Amino acid sequence: MPTQMEKIIDAQLARLQPEEIAGAWRCLCSMMLCQTAVSYRRRSSHRKEDVIAKRRAKEWVYAGNEGIISFDEACEGIDVDSERAAKAFDQFARDEKTKTISRTVYGVRCYA
Repeated sequence: MPTQMEKIIDAQLARLQPEEIAGAWRCLCSMMLCQTAVSYRRRSSHRKEDVIAKRRAKEWVYAGNEGIISFDEACEGIDVDSERAAKAFDQFARDEKTKTISRTVYGVRCYA
């Protein structure tokens, strides 16, 4: 039996057009991948939060299809190959000027 919150969510979703839902999904996936890139970008730091964020980002990337929204699903949501994205994140962690990521919107935002 659905909870009250589930009923509210279903009612709100029923009012939306499929294009709106798809756009929101793509936005969510994009933001998750962008935040992962930010976490990968963190240089050696002894701050506990930074260490944990970087570790969790790497775990999420290499968990594949695990999680509420998996890395693979997030990549698929924006039409990006997950294996290539994982390699790009690793390369980006070693060299921030990596063309694979630095030429994206994220790169423009960070290096402009």
